[in-house]
Amino acid sequence: MSENRINIKVPVLCLKVSGEYSRFKKPAGLENLVLTAIGTPALSSDTWGEFLGRLAIPERMGPLFEQVVRELYSNGVIDSDDFDLDHRIDSLEFTDTGRDLFEMGRIKQDPKEYSEEIYFAPYTKYSDPKYYFNLEFDSPEGFDQSRFGDITFDLDNVKWFLAENKKQIKADKDDEILSIRLDDEPQVLCRKKHIDLQFDETSGDFAFDTDLDPNFIKGYFTADDFLGKNEELSALPKGMSSPEYTVIPEEWESYRYQLPKDFSFKGKLRAFNPKNCKVEDATPMDSLRYSFVDVLGPELGRGYIFIRKKATVLGLKGESEFGMLVSRPLSKSEISEILSHVISTFDSASYEELNSILSLKEISSEESYESKWIVNHLEKTGDLIASLNSLNKDKKKWMQKETALLEEVFCRRNLNTEETVKIISGLGMKLPCTKLGPHLATGDNQKDLEILDRLLTISNSKGILVAGMNLKNALVSAVLSTDYGDFVSTELIALNALSKSFGRLRAIFAIKSATEYDLSKVEESELDSISAEYNSANKSLSVVSPLLAGADNLSELQRYMDLIQNLAEIYSKDVPLERLNGYQFGVGVRRKMESLLRSKLHGTDKLDDLIERAAKNKVITDIENETFHKIRKFGNGCAHTEDFPALDAKQKKAWVDAVNNLEKRLKKGCKA
Repeated sequence: MSENRINIKVPVLCLKVSGEYSRFKKPAGLENLVLTAIGTPALSSDTWGEFLGRLAIPERMGPLFEQVVRELYSNGVIDSDDFDLDHRIDSLEFTDTGRDLFEMGRIKQDPKEYSEEIYFAPYTKYSDPKYYFNLEFDSPEGFDQSRFGDITFDLDNVKWFLAENKKQIKADKDDEILSIRLDDEPQVLCRKKHIDLQFDETSGDFAFDTDLDPNFIKGYFTADDFLGKNEELSALPKGMSSPEYTVIPEEWESYRYQLPKDFSFKGKLRAFNPKNCKVEDATPMDSLRYSFVDVLGPELGRGYIFIRKKATVLGLKGESEFGMLVSRPLSKSEISEILSHVISTFDSASYEELNSILSLKEISSEESYESKWIVNHLEKTGDLIASLNSLNKDKKKWMQKETALLEEVFCRRNLNTEETVKIISGLGMKLPCTKLGPHLATGDNQKDLEILDRLLTISNSKGILVAGMNLKNALVSAVLSTDYGDFVSTELIALNALSKSFGRLRAIFAIKSATEYDLSKVEESELDSISAEYNSANKSLSVVSPLLAGADNLSELQRYMDLIQNLAEIYSKDVPLERLNGYQFGVGVRRKMESLLRSKLHGTDKLDDLIERAAKNKVITDIENETFHKIRKFGNGCAHTEDFPALDAKQKKAWVDAVNNLEKRLKKGCKA
């Protein structure tokens, strides 16, 4: 139910009354004597003189009796103050109130007149006051006085009200109201009071609630009094006009009534039939089967029509034709049809109207609704960069999440590599480029490497990008052939560095294949260069290896790199002989032996001559001479190939000890 407060005008009778009030006392002494005489029928024919004589009261007391009579008359107890000893007692009589009071054993004392306006409110509940001294009144405009002509009041109740409010007429608490009279015809005034109407949305009728006497309301008001003259109840909502009233269609099995004034749009999807009404901020739809619709979700919305219904108010007579709304739930298909129509009125190429379309996202049951219309806009817009900048600000999460869709847009718009990179870089974004790469690829490895180089600067899925452009083998081949280009991406700059270091190390070690090399030309002066190039190659390989994973020829490059690693370790000052194995040991132990001997003896003679010269000069012993020649021969074999004779651990240890002992003696400056 909806609550609706209306105002009505109810009658108030203005009663102009007057009367008498007085305090009382018990008659005593001469007062009691005089009043007893007047009230005794057997004494009525006696004179006052005879009465005094019977009581043996001297006639000189006559003036005192006269004074008492005047006071009784003044207080309204008796009807005359004409007292004389020769007058009969029945010349004086009680007033009506005087006799009644005397019979009750009391008489008035200092009575006074009053005059007052009292207001009678017949509309109040039984438990509330009905009489007032002061009330606020409303203008009589629109007040139908004639309908209240049968309202009556009880003057005794007015007297009781005065007795309860003596101060208002300046009476003391000991005073009593003796009389009351109506001085004029009651004047009918009016007051404004409110009634709460409850509207039943199921029946389309009303009930009322009030703090007034409901029986009074039922007796003097009809349904039309409440409904027919209250335009605010059927007032149209703001922004709605020109309603065309109709009847409820027969096929509507269930529906709900609603007061127009209580309606407000709650959903973002709003449409109206211009033949039935006009609605601001809503989309016209000529095929709409309702006056207007309000849609909150894909399965939540209502269709409304305007009708006129003869409405009743529970407890009141009559009915009143009343303009109201009737609505029923919209079906899912109806909502879908309305949404499609509203969207069709927008130009999706406009970013502003795209936002209007996106604002209806919650109405659609389509999960990809937002993406669908953003992509649609990006494909149509005349200013792609401006739209992307706006989306990057307004829909940043979408931009970060739906990068694959952005790639599709760039592909469909046939943007070239430079245009794409410029736009994405300007947005400060990264894309997988897994669709852009294959789209931009030409099939020419050299050209595609240049495209790849630019895309790598904006890609966050670089390995997949390279695979998609089918360039993994080409990158490995570039290293194997020691080719390099003019690149800007971190990865291909690293590829250049790898190619250069790979080529230089192959030259130093005279590598012909992954198993063929010649270390006989390696000079001690090249040790630092070997270390630098090897470190550079490793560092560059760590950068570029994610791009090479899965290449068909990667294993070949890896074999070369393994060989280079093994050879580089031979010339590393940080690797002790004990850690070297196989051909590494053969070359390494020979190299160290030769290095130690030349550091002592100098010269450029061949190694076998150098060993003999060392023996002759007592730098080595005869046994060491024999051992060093064995090392020379074994090392010469290992310096050209990985295919070397097996060397047992005992022999290896003996050779290591021999070379290390030589090193120790030379450091101490001792001879063999």
